[in-house]
Amino acid sequence: MCWDDRNTLTFHSSVNIGGSHFRLMLGEERFYRFLQGPSYYDNTGRYFPYPTVHTNPANDFVNIIAYDEETRTWYHKILDQRTSPPREILYVEGRGRLAPLWIGKPEGPFVVHGIVGVREGWLTLDTWGGYLDFEELLECRFHDPRTGRTYEFKEGFTFMDREYHRDLPLGRLTIRDGRIVDGVEFDCMSFHRTEGEEIEFIFCLALNPLPSEIKEEFEFPEFERFGRIAFPDRGKTYRFDDYQFWTDGKLQPELYFLRGNFTDEADRIVGSVDLRAEAEDFWGRGGTENWRIQSPRWDPEGGVAWGRSFIKWRGTITFGDEIIEVEGVPGFGEFMRYKPGGET
Repeated sequence: MCWDDRNTLTFHSSVNIGGSHFRLMLGEERFYRFLQGPSYYDNTGRYFPYPTVHTNPANDFVNIIAYDEETRTWYHKILDQRTSPPREILYVEGRGRLAPLWIGKPEGPFVVHGIVGVREGWLTLDTWGGYLDFEELLECRFHDPRTGRTYEFKEGFTFMDREYHRDLPLGRLTIRDGRIVDGVEFDCMSFHRTEGEEIEFIFCLALNPLPSEIKEEFEFPEFERFGRIAFPDRGKTYRFDDYQFWTDGKLQPELYFLRGNFTDEADRIVGSVDLRAEAEDFWGRGGTENWRIQSPRWDPEGGVAWGRSFIKWRGTITFGDEIIEVEGVPGFGEFMRYKPGGET
């Protein structure tokens, strides 16, 4: 997310194995494309003189991510290939700082994100590992292909999210009455204070949304619950696993609440947060403002919704004896929400 006195640019350019997305929002304007095809690795210098991954170059748009290990700098680019030569519509440069939040390596261990479903008679979990790397924004440039105008931003935040998802069979399950079992329920949110002392955090938690009769049939591992808070000006970063999070109860929440403690590696409490956030904008499937509410197959009367929200935080962060006031700090959230049938 980048901004100046007049405009705010929100972006997400993914490079995935089985099809990718680019999502851009400038004010009220929304840009979305699903990019079909596999991802590619490039070390020829075609896009950057660093190890690079990119989406299928046969599409109208190409997402590109590169990394300079020596300077720990990430490069994010989107090319519009409908023009000759291709036109760069997004360029973002950010430098990693402090320790990344590691969730797991490619070979594991992993955390449990949710339920994939029943695969060949096996109840299967969605597990993942990876890392989240906070970046100091160095440069952000956007060329609007609809108007031809170019915007340059100096303020904002960005981070790199790398995920490895693996299916984990849990046990045999017979599907009764044609009901398919699947489900994911998670909340992930971030906080990025860039004025005054810089502070950043992110947390993710997942719940098991399956009905009680299935939960009782299997021994489920714990679902993901982790977080990290960073104080770049102090050169400090801490675990943030001890928290309580709740919302206004809506499938597409407008209010979010967070209280908890962050700890050092000896599990000693270093500080705490007491925050609330309000949504300023939303992003649903395909770029819609309203999240599309569907029913899970195993609960036809229930509701499920996926989406993202762009928020402003306020409240306090306590560091030792110091109380840091928070007001209007930007962040974002990604959610898969579930409300059982019959629940008001």
